[in-house]
Amino acid sequence: MRPKLFPLRIVTALLLAGPLLAGCSSSWLGGSSKDDALKDLKWSYAADGVQIAVRADPQLNRSDGQPHTLALTVIQLADPSAFTPYTKDPAKLAQLLLANSAPTGVLSLQRFFIAPNAQQTLVLPRAENAKYVGLATGYYHLDPPRDTRLYRIGVDVDSSGFLVKNHSAAPAPMKIDLILGADSILDAPDTRPPEVPPTQPKAGVVSSPPAPSDKASSKDGKSDKQDSSSKP
Repeated sequence: MRPKLFPLRIVTALLLAGPLLAGCSSSWLGGSSKDDALKDLKWSYAADGVQIAVRADPQLNRSDGQPHTLALTVIQLADPSAFTPYTKDPAKLAQLLLANSAPTGVLSLQRFFIAPNAQQTLVLPRAENAKYVGLATGYYHLDPPRDTRLYRIGVDVDSSGFLVKNHSAAPAPMKIDLILGADSILDAPDTRPPEVPPTQPKAGVVSSPPAPSDKASSKDGKSDKQDSSSKP
């Protein structure tokens, strides 16, 4: 009876060793790990690698109570720091919106014009070595924090094999949902001072105003002195 149990023991041993073999496949059996795949990742060109679903407000780019067409510039970058100047300096943002070719540090530049109430999908090729997609819009107020967005392109990692695992990594298709509001990209940070809601004044004693600072007092005193000296 023992010889019949021997194959069962072998099967059991193989089943128990399976996870170990799978985990060590990259070094023992010639497979590749997820880390190996990410190290070998190539940021290749893709014909339709970037898709931007655009929804525009009926009052898009509102000025003087009227909607207007909005300029949208899409750039692709390998280094996100190349996009930073356009998110902080209105003059730099204006230069980007008017550029006819990709500036330094930018891999590709494409410009579109979005009409009020438009709903459309823009399909763009992903440039070779592109890891980020930057969006710049030409709203009338030209406020960089509200008018720009930067997106990072993701990576897909696939595996194949049972005991010997082979992993491969490739840039994932980039899909962006872009909602253009009347005055800015939706959910963009607003740099305008917040509106203070009106309040109803109440009758009562008014507390004394704070005492002026020494600097203000000296300034006021100087001013009073000048005023008094000017009198006949």
